Amino acid sequence: MIIPKLQGRRAFILKRCSSNSQVDTSIKNQDAGLAQLLQDNAVVVVRQKDLAGVTGSVPGARDDIDEIIRLKREGLDFDLLILPNTDRFTRTGSLHGNSILWDLEGEGITVYFASENLWSDDRYHQMLLSMMFDAARQTAVSISRGSTAGNTASFIGGRSPHAKTPPFGMDRMYSVDGKDLFTIRNLPDGTQEMRDLNGEVIRTFGRNPRKGTPAHYKKQKNEQIRLVRGNPLHVALVEHICHRIHVLGRASNTVAKELTDQGIPSPTGVDWPAMTVRTIAYNPAYIGSLARGQTTMAVYHTASPGAPIEAKHDPKELRDNPRPRRRHRPYEQWMVRQDPVLAEFLPEHLREPARIAIEADLERRAASKPRSKDRHHQSTFILKDVLRSRQGGHRLTGRIGGKRGQVRYYQISKARYSPRTDHPLKAYIPAEPLERAILAVLREVMANRPDVRGAVERALKKRAAEQDHGSTDRASLEKELNRRQRQIATAIDSLTGDDAADRPIQDRLARYRQDVSRLTTALRSAPQAPVEIDPDRIADRIAAEMADLSEIFFQDEVETVRQIVALLVGRMEVDLTTKETEIDLHVPDWLAASLSRQPMIGLDAVLASKRCNETHPSEGAKIATYRCKQQSIRPVCVKCHRVRRAA
Repeated sequence: MIIPKLQGRRAFILKRCSSNSQVDTSIKNQDAGLAQLLQDNAVVVVRQKDLAGVTGSVPGARDDIDEIIRLKREGLDFDLLILPNTDRFTRTGSLHGNSILWDLEGEGITVYFASENLWSDDRYHQMLLSMMFDAARQTAVSISRGSTAGNTASFIGGRSPHAKTPPFGMDRMYSVDGKDLFTIRNLPDGTQEMRDLNGEVIRTFGRNPRKGTPAHYKKQKNEQIRLVRGNPLHVALVEHICHRIHVLGRASNTVAKELTDQGIPSPTGVDWPAMTVRTIAYNPAYIGSLARGQTTMAVYHTASPGAPIEAKHDPKELRDNPRPRRRHRPYEQWMVRQDPVLAEFLPEHLREPARIAIEADLERRAASKPRSKDRHHQSTFILKDVLRSRQGGHRLTGRIGGKRGQVRYYQISKARYSPRTDHPLKAYIPAEPLERAILAVLREVMANRPDVRGAVERALKKRAAEQDHGSTDRASLEKELNRRQRQIATAIDSLTGDDAADRPIQDRLARYRQDVSRLTTALRSAPQAPVEIDPDRIADRIAAEMADLSEIFFQDEVETVRQIVALLVGRMEVDLTTKETEIDLHVPDWLAASLSRQPMIGLDAVLASKRCNETHPSEGAKIATYRCKQQSIRPVCVKCHRVRRAA
């Protein structure tokens, strides 16, 4: 089909499908639908992007529009964005769709929707596009409601299991009209085995690819699935874990370490994480309770015993995140089905202890509240996110131990995640002696005005040199941009109206305009001229503030102390073998940048504007280096001394 407005345009092509399994179908169909249109109208495709497995219902999952705008600003020559149809653009509704169109229009990009033959720069078409965006969203809502209701009915009717992945030690039995046909067993490497009723392997299935058609067995419409006992070795392992935890009262960390030390592989074929042991021990499927819908990440509807329930979100959540957060649901919205066969999965002596413990855990989960992203924001561990191991650079986090929970340690979380007796990273670093030594070092350094003043002065001079270089670049860009603009004006004055005679001038004009677009983009990102500052005066003031702060900051709240630690500690590494800690103290580069922009800013304002996890600097002007060594006496004591580097 010939479209005059499309003839010879330079275009960017955008295609999208909601799941990776649709790459081989949806993306190919979109390609086929656009191919003839592009050929008939001699459209020059400058670039195209395939969004595979990206939902159109969550704006936060989309980064394609930002990328297209960035390419346009960097000088990629196109003024048209082509999509197969409106629901490939967005399924969030007219507010989101029109917002994207506004952003693209501001960059000089028109959007064309091929199936509907609609243009974003046509006033009448803009009204139609608003309705099409809302219709696309309503289609997604209807699909969500129908699929959620169907999945719920299938589970309650016993035609499908409660989980996509069967619990450890269980296989899926497929049957038709009450007659068992075969079982499917998931293997640790991601493949599947189809076995007959005698346990013999009939067929194997490969791992599911990241994109494209799944390789696993696909349930047929007339088949029913139920869970049955699987690999006898795995069943025995489940019984062993339940016995150790529910009868003997062992901790999941202890059981995980025992299994790893014995060389028994976990369900994924690696060392046993303590959380995996706990998940097996408290899985209600082993007592015959199949619970579905305990948590949800739904966008439109969540499953419930009756009709689907509309999911409610804060609009900011869908705007700012690639997926909705996982939310706990009240117990009355869970769907629980009893399986009398699985109720006898465990041996008789384990059933009652396991049932009591698992039901108590389900009640706890139903009453739990969502956790903060930083679950230790009020923790007394002031060196978290700062202290790292010399062996591998792993981050150490806080842990409370002792018989009465009265001793604080730092340890690498990875060593706790997959515990084993000979773990090279399992060392404990006593927290209180190290923290006392570090705070004493900080107090000494902050009170030493010459050291602090010299570091602040070096940081400011380094920042000033960078700004001087940036201002030189900005001046050259402005000079070149003005020259190109004068050349454009001269070329326009030279046009005669004769197409043949004006063709070389038009070619030069196109090159000049492309250069102007490139230079304008570069000028936007170039640093502004530096603010006039007096490094000596600022360095004296910051040194004085730090000296004053050293007298009072130990009495402040823990969060303030943690911020000061993160502000001044550039590197803190501990040797897990010798327990020796080395600390580099410096003035971070971002502090110099803040002082350069706002010379009168104080240290208290700097700390207030930075969260703790933002204040850990990557580099800066060094103040001093200290080495701290744990003394072999009781109680544990840490001594620090300053390291003088050779010139």
